[in-house]
Amino acid sequence: MYAIPGGLIGMGLKVDPFITRADSLVGQIIGHPGNMPDVLSEIDASFYLLKQLLGVKSSGGQTSIKVSNLKPDELLLINVGSQSLAGKVIMVKKESVRIEFAKPVCANIGDKISLSRRVDNNFRLIGWGEIKKCFKQKQPAKE
Repeated sequence: MYAIPGGLIGMGLKVDPFITRADSLVGQIIGHPGNMPDVLSEIDASFYLLKQLLGVKSSGGQTSIKVSNLKPDELLLINVGSQSLAGKVIMVKKESVRIEFAKPVCANIGDKISLSRRVDNNFRLIGWGEIKKCFKQKQPAKE
C-alpha cells in the first residue's frame, strides 16, 4: 500500500475516540520521533500578493477590489499544509514577511503557505508564500 500527493488516506489508530471527535486531529502530523518537523511559533516567508480580489463586489459596485500590501499588526488566516491558524504580521519587507502564529504549527523550511485577509466578514485569499526561516516555539523552563 502507498499514498500519493493529493490523495486522501485514512489510518486506524488505537487511540481514544474522544481525541478524534469533531475532526480535532485535522492539521496534525504523525511521524517517527526525531524525524518530525520543528514546532514553530514564528516564520519568515517570501510572499506574493494577488493584484485584486476576484468574485468580491465592493459597496461602490466595482467588480474587483485591489489587494493592499501587508501591514504590521495585521491579523491574517494562514494555511500551512492542512492546518489553518491565525497569524499576526510582525514585520514586512519588500518580498518577505515575519508572521507570529496564534498557536504553534509543525512545518519545515520550504513549505508553502497561503495568506487570507478578512473582507466583509469572510476570509479571502490574498496571496501565497514559502517559509524561508523558522523560529522554534520557546520551551518552558524545566524545574
